[in-house]
Amino acid sequence: INEYGLFKLEDNQLIASQKEEDIYKALNLDYVPPYLRGGTDEISLAEKSKLPKIIELKDIKGDCHMHSTYSDGKNTIQQMAQKAKELNYEYIVITDHSQSLKIANGLSPERLIEKGKETQEINSKISGIHIFHGSEVDILKDGSLDYKNEDLENLDFVVASVHSKFDESCEERYLKVIENPFVNVIGHMTTQEYGSRKPLELNYDKIFEKAAKHNVAIEINCSSRRNDIPSDLIPLALKHGCKFFLNTDSHSIKQLLNMQIGVNLLKAARVKKEDIIN
Repeated sequence: INEYGLFKLEDNQLIASQKEEDIYKALNLDYVPPYLRGGTDEISLAEKSKLPKIIELKDIKGDCHMHSTYSDGKNTIQQMAQKAKELNYEYIVITDHSQSLKIANGLSPERLIEKGKETQEINSKISGIHIFHGSEVDILKDGSLDYKNEDLENLDFVVASVHSKFDESCEERYLKVIENPFVNVIGHMTTQEYGSRKPLELNYDKIFEKAAKHNVAIEINCSSRRNDIPSDLIPLALKHGCKFFLNTDSHSIKQLLNMQIGVNLLKAARVKKEDIIN
């Protein structure tokens, strides 16, 4: 092996190759893809043919966090569903904002019912994909949710998220809301936004432990401005037995393509298919 590649003698012929796969093969190693090359145990795993089978984009069956024109999205429910169908998803969840987030045109309970009816109508007309009726529900300052339980029980899916008072109080708010039987996933948990807000410093050990106990999943938010939860928290969540939802938090059909951002994040963290609910 030199800077020009791999050279080997076969049947008195010198064969040259610049393929990485051939170099690993010559060293009796399974091929180690770049995202697994962390300088840890990948070589020993490659020697034993025990490299983990990491999630791929094709494994994702649906996107469970997105917004339509009912709140602050740029596209209609039908347009979001059509684009998701082109991406070969089996289902999506439309999770427009709840009533307290007025800046994002959050839905009153009455408008939430209206959205549910339209979702049913579109499902009766569209084929090849199913649309679930959901909401991204604000976690309020006292740890309660932005809708009453009688409103939540009519939803297929609930993303509980913080959109105000980004401080240490979020820890107790998360611990309280995790106990709500209608919550499926905590959205963008650290609330980080690149260039404007750093990740919250909370006792994530405690939060992940309780989330796993109550079967509340943790979102991997693929928005290009979030990437939340950050990669350094993923192993901690897995240690406690948490499951993840990989979502784009899309506000337009173009942002549905951001799923690859989250897949890349999970590849580097060696997350397996069985750890991702969708």
